[in-house]
Amino acid sequence: MISLVGAGAAGGGPVGAAVGAGLTGAMMAGKHFARQGARAATKFVDNFEDPFGDRLDQIAQRAQSDPQGALQELQQAWSEFEGQAKSAIAQGGNKA
Repeated sequence: MISLVGAGAAGGGPVGAAVGAGLTGAMMAGKHFARQGARAATKFVDNFEDPFGDRLDQIAQRAQSDPQGALQELQQAWSEFEGQAKSAIAQGGNKA
């Protein structure tokens, strides 16, 4: 990243150095937000999607002996999952 600033300074003087520094800053910011987004996605999967999937497995097993009870449990599980997802999104996705 330093090479962008150095190349700008060598090729364009102070303006080139400023442009190089700006590009370097933009790249660093982009990487920061990409990492932050990946962490938020991982937290969402760990905290909401995986437990929901586990619960679906239990509901599927229950459906064999109690289809109506399984349907009610599925509706409740979906309602909870949807509420948690909406809450996480409302908080910017970083509070999963």
